[in-house]
Amino acid sequence: MDNVYYMNTCNVKDLDCLSDEIADLKIRVESQEQYSRRTSLRFHNIPVPIDNQGKILHPVNTDEIVLDIIRNKLNINIDLNDIGRSHVIGKARKGRSQELKGDTNGIFITENLSQYRTELVKTLADMKTKNQISAYWTADGRIFAKKSESSRKLIIQNWQDVGDLRPPYKRPAAYGNHPDNHPVNQPDSANQQSEDHD
Repeated sequence: MDNVYYMNTCNVKDLDCLSDEIADLKIRVESQEQYSRRTSLRFHNIPVPIDNQGKILHPVNTDEIVLDIIRNKLNINIDLNDIGRSHVIGKARKGRSQELKGDTNGIFITENLSQYRTELVKTLADMKTKNQISAYWTADGRIFAKKSESSRKLIIQNWQDVGDLRPPYKRPAAYGNHPDNHPVNQPDSANQQSEDHD
């Protein structure tokens, strides 16, 4: 019997070890993915040519759109050789692409974050809208946030970091009177006396 217990303990330890290794590998892969995007930007809300059905008319000269934005809106002098590659991302929506590595008109530019980091940023944006945090931003693929204007900046690396920014959950005052919060008077079967009837 001792051997069975020892084997089960080893298996649990092995599973925990493997689980830790998988978690570590996921972090490394995500970091590598973000590193590969370090020189990539996203230009959002770019008008693109569409047909009567709202489909993008290809080819879209995204290089020219990007050059126009950078030269005329940002006043930065670059040429085509400074752009590695540009392309449309997403589907057209009311004459605009959802995201384009390219132009302007309510246009904004962001770092090209990995999907994981993009989800973290979306959650921070929602928290900012709800006044749960004061600010958030990205720099070189890293995510930062501040709880208040006077607080120090925090590096956000995972969902735990985001959770730590959230205010503590407060139950509504009426919650204390909710029936689910009071034990139901049920007899304790071990202490209950039973009577036998003939």
